[in-house]
Amino acid sequence: MDFNKADLVCSDAAPEFVGERFVDHMRAIELNYMVMGFCKKNLRKGGSLLMKIMQGPAEQTLFDDAKLKFDKLQRVKPNASRQESKEIYFLGQGYEES
Repeated sequence: MDFNKADLVCSDAAPEFVGERFVDHMRAIELNYMVMGFCKKNLRKGGSLLMKIMQGPAEQTLFDDAKLKFDKLQRVKPNASRQESKEIYFLGQGYEES
């Protein structure tokens, strides 16, 4: 057992938005890939990730890439989130070290 790695990575990170939907989306996706890189170094095998994402054209590619790293990956939207909000979360469980 590796006591130097986390059981859970929880990211509510978002870039500073510039007000241009596509640019904001792509900057958020880039940040999400950085979070996944953080997991590679810091999340234990079998661990979980909860990561805020911004819906848009690159969302499915991010989902497909993240799915390769977890036994189970799903999209979740908290009940408290406004319906029109483009923010949702990816919940990954069963991290598979690469």
